[in-house]
Amino acid sequence: MSRFNDSALNVIGSLSSILRSSGIPDASKEAELIICHVLGLSRAQIYSDNPDLTPREAKEILQIADLRNRGEPLQYLLGRVDFYGLEIKVGKGTLIPRPETEILVGEVLSVVKAEGTGSPDILDIGTGSGCIAVAIGKHCKEADITAVDISEEALRYARENADQYHLHHIEFLRGSLFEPLKDRVFDIIVSNPPYITSSELPGLQREICEHEPTEALDGGTDGLDIYRNILKDAHIYLKTGGRLFLEIGMGQAPDIIEIGKRHGLSHIKTVKDLAGIERVIVFKKAPSPSARDSG
Repeated sequence: MSRFNDSALNVIGSLSSILRSSGIPDASKEAELIICHVLGLSRAQIYSDNPDLTPREAKEILQIADLRNRGEPLQYLLGRVDFYGLEIKVGKGTLIPRPETEILVGEVLSVVKAEGTGSPDILDIGTGSGCIAVAIGKHCKEADITAVDISEEALRYARENADQYHLHHIEFLRGSLFEPLKDRVFDIIVSNPPYITSSELPGLQREICEHEPTEALDGGTDGLDIYRNILKDAHIYLKTGGRLFLEIGMGQAPDIIEIGKRHGLSHIKTVKDLAGIERVIVFKKAPSPSARDSG
């Protein structure tokens, strides 16, 4: 521990070396995040003031470094992750929000803003930490948002995240997909389903396959099991003209579009991420005499 009884900047250097020796990418950035977390200071404060660490702080840093070297996700150790300009609480039992999912949120918000739908009814399927529902709710206070997840542990984090931003217009329900919704219909349905194939899971980074919830990652043999279930019933829960926004994995767009069309949904948009990978698909429910609608 003696190497951590030093100034913050020297400890960042020592900690970076320890993390790098364990094969952790972005070791320097992670070291900074750990120091900022333990000291309760911003990066700018660390670099301007360069405070000395107390023995208690040095011990806590060492404990976090040990767990990180054993593969535990940094986000779980810090208890939070930045998402769409918000601080989202995460921990064991929740999928860690990724930057790609911010594209999904942005697409939903752009439609809500462009169409000026007043108080849109929005459904978030598989809410996990609640990052999607909370980000949408923070930027769209007039929306009525329902967020569903099968995991009570995930819903505990989701409720905490909504509460910390005083978002009382989000309702959280426990259940599988559309199960707890009965006869309700929505202007927008949004989801980031599990899309990794079962065979790919063991080959993922250690912090993912050993720590994040398998049910939030495993999409079955071809990665599309949950998409089939959502697309099969989405028309029942969408209002006429309503939209379905889905985050997808690399190369899955053609199959998902075809499944959606088979169930009466019109594909209206595909959005690529910064790497040029098709990441979000948008469907629309066209008018249908047999479709159940709220009027």
